[in-house]
Amino acid sequence: MYQATEEMLSNKDYAPLWQALPGFVQLHGAYTAALAEIGALGRKQGRRKTGLTEDKGAARLALCRAANKLAGAVAAYAHGAGNNELLTRVDTTLSILLGGRGQDSSDKCKDILAAATAHLTVLADYGVQQADLDELAGLIAAFDALAPKPQAARASAKSAGQALDAAFDRADGLLNNGLDKLMLKFEDSHPDFFRDYQNARTIIDLPGAHNPAARGVTDGAGRPLGGFLSWRSCVSWFHRPVPGWRAFPPGAAGHHPSSGLRTPNPGFCMTWV
Repeated sequence: MYQATEEMLSNKDYAPLWQALPGFVQLHGAYTAALAEIGALGRKQGRRKTGLTEDKGAARLALCRAANKLAGAVAAYAHGAGNNELLTRVDTTLSILLGGRGQDSSDKCKDILAAATAHLTVLADYGVQQADLDELAGLIAAFDALAPKPQAARASAKSAGQALDAAFDRADGLLNNGLDKLMLKFEDSHPDFFRDYQNARTIIDLPGAHNPAARGVTDGAGRPLGGFLSWRSCVSWFHRPVPGWRAFPPGAAGHHPSSGLRTPNPGFCMTWV
């Protein structure tokens, strides 16, 4: 609906009609700015966090494998030297190092690095060189640098979602309280322009709040979905769903067999963020 309205207003046959009105021009400029903001925020909100999570997991595995190898050499030395305290300190397995939270893995690996560093001069016979310590230190630093990024990405997406709601509200306000009102001027003088504008503004939707639960939108188990737009509004907007939102085409009222989603009306798609 939003983009369809903009395309209609920009039509070469209709634009000269409203461009003669400074107030209309001002409202249209604010409206196109709101659409640009919606597009930018939609892309930002839709960025997937799984890539960051996968990077963190790979870095954690590489870190723990290197630490486990180093711990084995230190343990062999400690056993031969009869240093039971050191042996207990570095006695570990890859599963133990990977267990718990990410910070737990980092802390365990740092302790192994500290133990190896303190005994480096006697570890050469066990295949440990300064380069091995440097490698482990680098892996620790790389993992620690990745640790906060998934949380930051989630926070950024949430912030973008809030800003996106505000941008949609601005666009709706400009339409409902501005452009729609000024279009009344053309109802009699240019009925084709007025009719096409009204058609572009048509949204297949249910009245009421944006809360999907209030509109009866649920998944196959009856649980309310996290948010949705109408099929027309989410597809005709930029001729494709907003990035990051998943859309399902209209189907029989009440149920989309391929997705298990249920809607109270056949004109909906589901979108959630």
